[in-house]
Amino acid sequence: MKNIKRSLSYLFVVVFAMLFVGCGSTQPSAPQIFVSKQLKIDKIEFNLTEFHRSEIVYHTRNELEALFKNDLSTKLKEKDLITEDLNADLVDIVIEYQRRYVGDATPLKSDSLGYPNYEYKVIVKNNKGKELLEKDRKNLIFKGGFAMNLQVIAGTLRDKKYELEFIEALSNTIVAEIDALNKK
Repeated sequence: MKNIKRSLSYLFVVVFAMLFVGCGSTQPSAPQIFVSKQLKIDKIEFNLTEFHRSEIVYHTRNELEALFKNDLSTKLKEKDLITEDLNADLVDIVIEYQRRYVGDATPLKSDSLGYPNYEYKVIVKNNKGKELLEKDRKNLIFKGGFAMNLQVIAGTLRDKKYELEFIEALSNTIVAEIDALNKK
């Protein structure tokens, strides 16, 4: 009886140890992808959605896209991340911009701007068009400062000038994503 208990305790220790050994194994790392230091913009796709149509005139999809492209291009040039070299790797950017209004999810809809939701994909391809990598981010929400939070709560963001801050934050995020590609 004593031997059976001892054997069971040894068996328990062996099985328990095997569980920890299995948890400590490592997965082979993905091959590292090298992209050119400067990229050539191939395509930018900007999609705008909203839950209802506002009586207040805000930026159109084309205006938001133009604002985004201009701001992104300026910031990429400042960081020396963009080129027109035909041998450089290409980058495609797909934006899903969801304009939000205060009270969108309630029966008491408003025409006052709330913080937008963003999603984006950055797709890097070699100069022949073969995809090298894709980075995508979902469920991003603009976060304003204290004063802007009070304005959202009070429903006083009722001018399209506020969308300039939203677009600038989006382009900053994407520039940081592109800048980080070569720093891994």
